[in-house]
Amino acid sequence: MLEQAFRLEILAKALNERLSGQTLNRIYSSSKNDLWLEFNSIVLHLVFYRGRAYWLLSDSSQQPGGNKVPQFRPVHGAVLMRVEPHRYDRSYSFVFTDNFQLHFLHFGRNSKVVFTEDQVLAGIFPTTRFEADQEFSIKPIEISEHFLNDLAPDDLSEKLKFLNESQKNKLKLSTFFHSKDRELVWNQFVENELALYPRSEPGSGQIEWTSDPTDILSELDEFARSYLRQQRFNDLQQELSRNISKELERKQAKFDSLQKSLRQKEGALSYRQKADILMANVHRTDTTDELECYDFYHDRTVQIRLKSSLSIQENAARLYRKAKQEHREINELLSRKENLRTEIEQLKRSMEELESASDYRALSRLRNATHSKKDSASGSSSNRTILYQGYEIRVGGNSKQNEQILREARKEDIWLHVRELSGAHVVIRLNRAQNVPEHILEFAASLAAWYSKARNEQLAAVIHTRRKFVRKFKGAETGQVRVEREATVMVQPKFWKTCLEEDEGDPSVGSFRS
Repeated sequence: MLEQAFRLEILAKALNERLSGQTLNRIYSSSKNDLWLEFNSIVLHLVFYRGRAYWLLSDSSQQPGGNKVPQFRPVHGAVLMRVEPHRYDRSYSFVFTDNFQLHFLHFGRNSKVVFTEDQVLAGIFPTTRFEADQEFSIKPIEISEHFLNDLAPDDLSEKLKFLNESQKNKLKLSTFFHSKDRELVWNQFVENELALYPRSEPGSGQIEWTSDPTDILSELDEFARSYLRQQRFNDLQQELSRNISKELERKQAKFDSLQKSLRQKEGALSYRQKADILMANVHRTDTTDELECYDFYHDRTVQIRLKSSLSIQENAARLYRKAKQEHREINELLSRKENLRTEIEQLKRSMEELESASDYRALSRLRNATHSKKDSASGSSSNRTILYQGYEIRVGGNSKQNEQILREARKEDIWLHVRELSGAHVVIRLNRAQNVPEHILEFAASLAAWYSKARNEQLAAVIHTRRKFVRKFKGAETGQVRVEREATVMVQPKFWKTCLEEDEGDPSVGSFRS
C-alpha cells in the first residue's frame, strides 16, 4: 500500500506539514517490530509487520508503559527541519539539525529506518548489524527526456518498479507511447497521481485514493489499525489451524495403530485360550517343544509352544499367569484408545470453534485453551521416579528430560535404552560402583521398552551400560547420545504398576515427579 513512490511522496508532504519545526524529544522501541517517535505535539508509532512499515498516531494511553529501549540517541532533542520525499524512490527522509537524518525505506519486506550523521551510517532499525563509518545516501531514479523516449511497454516492470500494476496499465492505455512529447504526458501522469488522497473504510482494512483532500495521517492510521488487526487475526487463525490439524493427524495415527494392535490380539489365540486347550490335553505325556491340539474355540488344529522341561499342567499354569498380564495389557490399550478418542473429539471441536471465531480475542482464548490441554497432556509424560525394592529408577518423559536424567546421573549409575528405536532414557541410581541384581535390571529394562516405540512388541531389545560410557557428541540433537561397552537384555515391555503387581510389591512405592 505504501510501497509505491507516489503514495510515499504524498505521505512525506503530509508529515512535513505536521512535523516541520518540531523537536523530536525521544525515539524508542518497545519490541523488535515497532518504533515510537515522540514530538512536541504528536506521537508517531511505526509498526513493522512482515517486514512492511505502517504509521499509526498514538496518544499517551496507547504508549507502552515500560520496556522502552532508546534508539538513535544522538537525534534525541534535535529539531526536524523538513521531511524530504525522494521522487521516484520508495523512501523519504527526516532532516534534523546537526546534520542528523532518519531515512525511511519502504522496500517491501526490507522496510527499515536508517540513521545517519553527516551522511555516515550510524544505526538501522529493526536490523542492528551494519558496517560502521560507511557512507550512506539516497539516490532516486533520474527520469530524463532521453530515458522516457527510450522506454518501451515491456520495460515498465524493470525500469519503473515503483509503479503498481494499475498505474502501469494506466500508462499503457494513455497516449504516452504514441506521443511525440512523452515528457509532457509523463508529467501530467505524475501530477494526477500526486493529486490523490487516501480515504480508509473503517473496519474494512481497505483504503481508496480519491481526489478529495483529507487528513492523510488520520486516514492512514485508521487503515493501519484495521489492516493489522485483520492480518493478525488471519495469521493466528492459520497458525492454530496448522497446529490443530497436525495434532489431530498425530492422534488419529496413534488411534489407528492401537486399533490395529487390538484387532491382532483379538484375531490371535489368547494365552488363556491356549491354557484352556492345554488343560483339555493334560492327560497327554508328550515331551516336546510344540504340542498339536484341537482348538475348540475356533474348531481347528493348532500348535502350542511348550517348555519341554515342564509338564503340560505346569505349562498351562505358566500361560494362565501370562493371560493375567495380557488381560491388563488389553485393558491398558482399550483405556488409551478411549482417551485418544476423547482427545480427537476435543480437537475436532476446537477446529469448529476456530472456523467460527470472529475476533482476535476468541482466537487467543482458543490458543490458551489448546496450550493448556497440551501442557496437561504432556504432564503424563513427565520425568518419572520409581522406587523398587530399595532402588531408585528414573525414566525420562521427553528429549529434554532425557538430557536432564543423563546430566544428573552418577558415572557408575546404570543407563538403559531400547535398541535402535526412540524412547525414554532410564537410569538406575547407585550410591557406589556395584552390580545390580538381574531382576532389578530386567525391571528397569521393561520400563525402557514400555516408554518407547517398542511398547507394543512381545519382546524388545534394551541396551544397558554404566553412565560413564554414555556420551554426547558434536552435532547431537537433544537427547541423542553415543554409547560404548553396552550389553543387551531381551524383555517384555511392561507398565511400571504392572511390574510391581506381578512381583507382589506395593504399587504405591512408585511415584511420579516432574
